[in-house]
Amino acid sequence: MKFFDVGQEAHGVIAIGQVATGVFAFGQMATGVVAVGQLARGVFVVGQLAVGFFCIGQLAIGVLGAVGMIGVAGRWAKGLVFPILPPAKKDGATPLPPLTPLERIVAGASGWIRARLEPRGEAVAVLHDGTPVTVEMEGTVLASARAAAQSGWPHVLLMLRSATRMAETSDVGYRDRAPTERVLVADGIEPLPRPPWSEPRFWLITGLRLLGVAILSTVWLYVVGADLLAALG
Repeated sequence: MKFFDVGQEAHGVIAIGQVATGVFAFGQMATGVVAVGQLARGVFVVGQLAVGFFCIGQLAIGVLGAVGMIGVAGRWAKGLVFPILPPAKKDGATPLPPLTPLERIVAGASGWIRARLEPRGEAVAVLHDGTPVTVEMEGTVLASARAAAQSGWPHVLLMLRSATRMAETSDVGYRDRAPTERVLVADGIEPLPRPPWSEPRFWLITGLRLLGVAILSTVWLYVVGADLLAALG
């Protein structure tokens, strides 16, 4: 392969012609690692019809990214280009309150913890980091906890505080001071947002999108890759 070639059919590291093939190809039909032309194929491509990994064109087909009047891209897209597997969007969700270690709450502090709820008849079991925690709930907190425990996503934030109460025991004499015990009380509950990957629909759509990217990559390999490797080999 020549370093520099110009002609009707040009083959070189730098190729300029009606049909140009090379590392840098410029022509009506250009095939190269960097290709510019009316019909451009390669890796980094600019053309009216552009097929590449990253491309810009009126009709743009990019395995990874594309900018064009119309087209399709694997991931990044600008213009009227459909991204098969678009980057995740920031949903602008309200930030979660800071969490407090459970040990600090037991010692007398108050704060939020992550918890998973499980229904237990009229009561609700609380699990923190997979460990059961005894928590007292009343009123609207208990009602919300029951609803969350029976939902498909029983993960919540609980606002807990440590309280002291009289212990229930029959082994205390009438002259003895009644023993006390520390208990955890839930004063608030907030549902945790359900992540997309917890939904079966997410995996179905993601699987179809990945299949689309695989098909697009296969099309590039047969339409562009084989010819490009043969020309540069």
